[in-house]
Amino acid sequence: MSVSNCKTYTPCSSWPCKNNGTCVPLYEENDYKCACKRFTGRNCESVVRLRDSVIIGGNQTYFDLLSNWLNPVAQSNGQWILCWRASLHGWASSTFHSLCNNKGPTVSLIRDTKNNVFGGYASKSWRESGTRYDVSAFLFSLKNPTNDPRKLPHMAGKSYSMRDYAHVGPCFGQGIDLYIANNANKNSDSFEKLGSTYTVPSGRAGDPFLTGATRFTPSEVETFYETTP
Repeated sequence: MSVSNCKTYTPCSSWPCKNNGTCVPLYEENDYKCACKRFTGRNCESVVRLRDSVIIGGNQTYFDLLSNWLNPVAQSNGQWILCWRASLHGWASSTFHSLCNNKGPTVSLIRDTKNNVFGGYASKSWRESGTRYDVSAFLFSLKNPTNDPRKLPHMAGKSYSMRDYAHVGPCFGQGIDLYIANNANKNSDSFEKLGSTYTVPSGRAGDPFLTGATRFTPSEVETFYETTP
């Protein structure tokens, strides 16, 4: 007497989720959903671009402003692809570096718990190599307490453009102008201190221009890297 081998079918039996996405069966609907990391789409088949940002993707004004600020330094056929989203991948600085090091130019976006939106661009790769000089780097503010969106360029003759250390997230400037702490969502160790490497708007010297408070707590951080087809 032979017994036939029976296989139990589930909505995830065909392994539909790509790019290391996790399949979650929805038995009642005889369907599934994919939990994606660094990809999007029903089956995690598409890369996450800057327009898909959870910080600025739904705001055309923010997107257009940042695109205009990036245009002078961006490659003509380049595109910005997500390497780290803190709420998705984890808030540890080691996670940021493991996902974004050696990727070339990056733009980092921060939203704090008061919904201020700001960040920084670096033309050189992150690689946990200490202080770095990058004359093309700049900071920016898309939403701040004074409703005055600005690009904050690198000041002539200033060094320490990037603070590139394993124990912190994306940090900029000698002061430090913009500092994102390890596990930044759980503390108020992140801070801004503009004016040492990056320009401060006229009449705002000494003010916490980006957030209205020297120290802040991010509610989300994203970093996108530039790549070409």
